[in-house]
Amino acid sequence: MPDPAGQVFKPVIIPTLPPLSLDPPLLANFVPTGRLTRERLDSILQTVPADFLTPREIDLLAEVLRNWNQALAFEDAERGTFSDKYYPDYELPVIEHTPWVQEPIRIPKAIEETVRNMLKTQVAAKKYEPSTASYRSRLFAVSKKGSDKIRLIQDVQELNKVTVRDAGLPPRLDDFAEGFVGRVIYGLADLFAGYDSRRMAIKSRPMTTFSCMIGPLQSCALPQGATNSVPEFQRCSTHAIVEEIPNNGNVFIDDVGIMGPADWYDQREVAPQIRQAVYEYATVLDRFLVRFITAGITASGKKMVLATPKLNIVGTIVSHKGWHLEHGLASKIVKWPRPTSVTDVRSFLGTAGVGRKWIKNFALIAKPLTLLTRMTDSEFFFDDGAVDAMEALKDRVSAAPVLVKIDYTTAKRHSRIDVLPRASDDGLVVVAVDSCTNGAGWILQQISNREKRPALFGSVTFNEVESRYSQPKCELYGVFRAVKDLRHRIWGIHFRIDADAKFLTEMIKNPDLPNAPMTRWVSYLSLFDFTINHVPALSHKAADGLSRRKRSPDDSDDEDAEKYLDSFVNKSTYVRASLSVFINSVSIRALNRGASPIVDNKFFSNLLIELRQMPPTPYGSYSTRSIVEDLPVFGSSPSRRIEQYDGTNFDPSGIEQGNEIQGSLLRRSLLRTVDTFGYIGREFEHRRVQDPELVECSLGGEVFSLELITYRRAYISELREGEPVPTTTFQLSANRRIGDPLTRTDNRTGYHDVPADATVTCATHTFGKKDFESPELWAEIYKYLSEDVISESYDTAEKRRKFVGKTKQFFVHDVRLWKHEKGGRPPRLVVTDIPRRQELIAQAHNEAGHRGRDGTYKTLAERFYWPNLYDDVAYFVRSCNICQLRSKARPIVAFSPTWSTAILRVFCLDTIHMETGYGGKNYILQGIEPSIGWPEARAAAKNDSETWARFMYEDIICRFGHIPVFVVDGGKEFLGAADILYKQYGITVIISSPYHPQGNGIAERGHQTLVNSVMRACGKDSNKWPLYLHAGLCAMRITTSRVTGYPPYYLLYGRYPFFAFDMADRTWDTLDWDTVRTTEELIAVRIQQLLRRDRKLVLALEHQKAARQRAVDDFTRTPAKYLL
Repeated sequence: MPDPAGQVFKPVIIPTLPPLSLDPPLLANFVPTGRLTRERLDSILQTVPADFLTPREIDLLAEVLRNWNQALAFEDAERGTFSDKYYPDYELPVIEHTPWVQEPIRIPKAIEETVRNMLKTQVAAKKYEPSTASYRSRLFAVSKKGSDKIRLIQDVQELNKVTVRDAGLPPRLDDFAEGFVGRVIYGLADLFAGYDSRRMAIKSRPMTTFSCMIGPLQSCALPQGATNSVPEFQRCSTHAIVEEIPNNGNVFIDDVGIMGPADWYDQREVAPQIRQAVYEYATVLDRFLVRFITAGITASGKKMVLATPKLNIVGTIVSHKGWHLEHGLASKIVKWPRPTSVTDVRSFLGTAGVGRKWIKNFALIAKPLTLLTRMTDSEFFFDDGAVDAMEALKDRVSAAPVLVKIDYTTAKRHSRIDVLPRASDDGLVVVAVDSCTNGAGWILQQISNREKRPALFGSVTFNEVESRYSQPKCELYGVFRAVKDLRHRIWGIHFRIDADAKFLTEMIKNPDLPNAPMTRWVSYLSLFDFTINHVPALSHKAADGLSRRKRSPDDSDDEDAEKYLDSFVNKSTYVRASLSVFINSVSIRALNRGASPIVDNKFFSNLLIELRQMPPTPYGSYSTRSIVEDLPVFGSSPSRRIEQYDGTNFDPSGIEQGNEIQGSLLRRSLLRTVDTFGYIGREFEHRRVQDPELVECSLGGEVFSLELITYRRAYISELREGEPVPTTTFQLSANRRIGDPLTRTDNRTGYHDVPADATVTCATHTFGKKDFESPELWAEIYKYLSEDVISESYDTAEKRRKFVGKTKQFFVHDVRLWKHEKGGRPPRLVVTDIPRRQELIAQAHNEAGHRGRDGTYKTLAERFYWPNLYDDVAYFVRSCNICQLRSKARPIVAFSPTWSTAILRVFCLDTIHMETGYGGKNYILQGIEPSIGWPEARAAAKNDSETWARFMYEDIICRFGHIPVFVVDGGKEFLGAADILYKQYGITVIISSPYHPQGNGIAERGHQTLVNSVMRACGKDSNKWPLYLHAGLCAMRITTSRVTGYPPYYLLYGRYPFFAFDMADRTWDTLDWDTVRTTEELIAVRIQQLLRRDRKLVLALEHQKAARQRAVDDFTRTPAKYLL
């Protein structure tokens, strides 16, 4: 393998070139050079269309060519190679291998002399050199298309087999061609014998050795057809002109496109008969030729296009006006003969499909032809519908529109909310979308000079499931598919979606349930910046037509959009949330329903509809419904005056349920007038409070009491029993508006302290202990600082000294207690009132965007102080209900060992997917008894409900009797079987959690043991696995389990199985059976066996439980940090 560091290119740096002369020599006075004769120059000038350039402009370009004629090559002897100053020789990356020898291919006698001369010429040009390597490949000759010339081809298939593939790719054709659209002048330079200009390292050349008539030769240059030739040459050619990409040109393998300016500058001249646009293009061409010479490569003079207004590159034509369908392709399609077979139809569709982006409604027109490509046994018949479709495509191809290139500079000037009104929509990108039950169609457009100019046509058909969507769902899905297809073109700009469905706006702003597919599509659409514009159906025919094509089974343009969305959402780290989605709580006690002067009845009823009663809190708060608001409507809501605002006698039982309304004029105010004295919400909820009680139980006629501990939700600082409901007093002014601050007095009394087990101890505390504080201590500090009086409780000099030391960091100002700060920072206000602390935390967190612990703490710590501030903030943020809903963290329930007290009460079932085996069997239906590990299995050709129900009945129920419980996963085959068993036998079926194989871990774990034993028995004939399945089951049943310590056979029957050696050597279990002759004697022996089995079964189950507990401990164990 080559050293990657040795394959790094060095920058190709050219000197600063002087400006081109504005008075170039006349073409008539042209002086030939070593490579550029007058005949060669004339052949290049013939590529310039007539009347496109003035004579002086041709003189300018001819002077550029003459100055840098070393950049051109007309024959193999003039070919250049990539300079080793910048490009190290290429080493083939190969794996370890054995040299190969291939039989040579005989050259026909008629061309033998021609081939010999070609080989000698290429040896002289240093493309080939003699070789003595042990490798031998083949060389053969083919005729070039449309001429009598011969091309030599080297067979490198064996070399490709041992070559490590380079994952590099050339540019996308569409993106490459689109990058040239919109220029007024173009040029094209085809690198001469491109691959021959890339030198290969000496150590890699022997592997290219081939046999020929002049002896074995090896390649000195990049071989054609080699695995890495395309990516390596693309890398080299791109590196040569990388400084010019993408503004002045680009390269596709060996085709170097050169671009002039994007404007004619009103035909402005920089010199007589030399326009500024042509002069700028000549400057770019001058720089390209210098880069060729510096890099060591040459352009083919015979294939060079010097200057043209339309450039044919990578199969399409680009110009200043836009993107054209290539004339040769259009001509080929128009002249296509009538197909006589399915292959002809596919060839026509493949060729015509190249121009799909230019043809409006392509999918619908081609539908009759697509139907002919289906695999059928009927004879091929090209009916009238297919003829009409073919002729329609020919007409559309001949009249294909010019597609424009999206100008992202003007497109970025638009935004959703402009500071000033837009004078026009010039530059705005528009996506016209329409959908029906057959599919969706769209057109990417850009507004220019008040006209929509198409940039791309697209369509997609819906599959069987998608075609059953309702019309609103189809419309939304069509928008999703259009945006998904155009995502690389429209992301990062503001664009407009034109649709003929008015309800799309409301559907996107108000999605359904969080797990509904429509919400998933809306979540994806929220990544883009767009507005929706309703367009009447009569003005929306183009996109409408693209959507009305029915689906064909052979469609290749469909993909699993849901799978793509799953991949995208699962990998994404951020999704832009709606700007006005709020989940807030509001105390409705502060609204007096009888206060009619505040708002009118209709307005007030709309407000109440938006309130949804939640579980009661200590302060009677209720929660508003989550909703999405439109910002323009939100901002234009009229403000209401409050003339009277009183009372706390509103009855919340009057709230109406079930009536949905989308907006309220008071919504914005409700978010800002939350009664924080009467609000506590779920943030201060303690979720696990022990509630012990005594429960009387009766057992055997005796009554005794047991202590039962239940857990309930409780609120920190909840009311004590018998205390009155808290109230607040408001002082309002006559001119006050909703949303203005309230002057309130806290009348709350009689609250419990925060439970000790509900607090959060953070790492900020030394030794994990909280800072001590008490109301009495704060009162003593305040009294000392304000009155210079020390409490009598400090009766010794040592106590008084410590107390005075504590007070040094505080001082009294404005009748309030403050704390000194170091470093010149302002003092912080000391908050001693616990309810006020909770209110401050709620405001700092809820009203500042629900920031995290450190952000909320920093906001408060810069202004306030109280002991354990960090702990209080940490607990509040951790228990915030809204933050938990939006958090990606999910609690993981700890594993616990399963245990059983009886056997044959549960069977765990699952399907094993196998390769197709004997008799067409594809599946193993497996069931395992979890207590003793007894397996049952059956090979099956189908994995459906009927097969599983038959297996459960025949192999389990008929063998062991009625089994109370079956454990299965959520597969559709089990759901149907569960219904059958429940109806017929009343069997309970437990379905494990989806995407959680641990829920049915016993069955999942048993797969490996059964499959491995069966496949090992099969040997090389793996398809005969159904014949060995019963033998594998027997082996599992009679083998001692590491978990229980006994074979499942013994735990089920109470005796060990007999083997052949038991019978041959007469082991203990086989002795004295000849003395058992009657049924009574046999029953007595079986009783003894079962009694022994029961004692060992208890030990086996205990052993099993201990083993499972060890597995849980090993899984949850944290590795030690230190080794002693």
